[in-house]
Amino acid sequence: MFIDVLLFQMNSSKEVSLLSICNALFMRFGIKISKQSINERFNEHSVFFLKELLHDALSRLTFTHFKLPVFKEFTEVNVKDSTRFGLPSNMKNLYPGNNTKTSESVANLQLQYDLKTNTINELSIQPNTENDYKNAHSTIDDIKKGSLIVRDLGYVSVDLMQKIDQKEAFYLNRIKPQTSIYEKKDGKYIKLSLKGIRLSLKKSGKLIVAKDVFIGHRKYHPCRIIISLIPEEKAKIRRQKQKRKSQKRGAKTTNPNVLALADLNIFVTNTTEKQLPIIQVYNIYKLRWQIELIFKSWKQVYKFHNIKEVKPERLETMLFAQILWVVINWSIISIYTNYFFIDRHKYLSFYKACKTLQTLIYEIRHSVYQKSKLKELFKRIEDVFSMGHFKDKRKGVVFSEEILLQNTI
Repeated sequence: MFIDVLLFQMNSSKEVSLLSICNALFMRFGIKISKQSINERFNEHSVFFLKELLHDALSRLTFTHFKLPVFKEFTEVNVKDSTRFGLPSNMKNLYPGNNTKTSESVANLQLQYDLKTNTINELSIQPNTENDYKNAHSTIDDIKKGSLIVRDLGYVSVDLMQKIDQKEAFYLNRIKPQTSIYEKKDGKYIKLSLKGIRLSLKKSGKLIVAKDVFIGHRKYHPCRIIISLIPEEKAKIRRQKQKRKSQKRGAKTTNPNVLALADLNIFVTNTTEKQLPIIQVYNIYKLRWQIELIFKSWKQVYKFHNIKEVKPERLETMLFAQILWVVINWSIISIYTNYFFIDRHKYLSFYKACKTLQTLIYEIRHSVYQKSKLKELFKRIEDVFSMGHFKDKRKGVVFSEEILLQNTI
């Protein structure tokens, strides 16, 4: 009854008071309980309970997947990213922000899932002080032999890449233009000129080049880099972002070398050409952006970060309940994503599907306890998704499913 109210009552209303929880328990289950008694049930045990339920859900829920020839060389293909969101100031002790002089509370949600099986294998909420770099090192023991790790710049370091190598696993990351890159000639390490490669690409008309190199000052970690030119309009946007970042840090100017190389994508990997052909590198890395789209949907549709100030145990319990609800929705959407693509060659919009499931929360609540009703509900959801829930195809846009399923059907 406790989890029923948390999952459905809280997610169907913007304001969930203790009184509304009491009313829901009475109307649905005939339970009379006071606000004080409900408030007392939000404690360290309720937080632990919801964390365990979330962990259990991640191990039980079905996330349908496809047979992907593009990933046949790897046991797993894990993409990872994080998103930050503010919490009421009374949560500062549990989730402190970076600025210790203010009362801000900021949480950092880490998400990693396997593109090969479409399975979530990490979903955690941490203080913002536990940044991506720290998370990458604290979770190194979770990396399995033969897996491919695809992450953003914030997670990357030469030390980490060396540790992944030692695990007999693989990585695909972007690196910063200021990273020291060397070629070995006549037994000496010669620094690679990115500006020279950029000029060579422009003169030759080629868009991409790969080289076996060593990275890291005096560390000389062997790897393969893939350098590609991006369109000037995208490079312009990237330069503007870099300037804004510099301003936020209080810097008067942006590193001119960074701006000069803004039209280059520099990828680093320890895979071979056979395992990950150069022509697939950019498309595979782009799949990491699917997490960004997921985060956008979560924030805009479920608004899991919009929780009013209540006692910390209650807030944390409700936060994990919302994330549990999101994971359940993701599992449902995954089933239909598979079905529509395989049977109809249609691409289901994750965002549109999220919005619709949120409007069907009462129908889901009343069907979940009876298998016959649940089957009927899923059939109706299929019909609803068939009406205007597919991605809008635009010229030049390649959907993630098209990348994943190339040569599959």
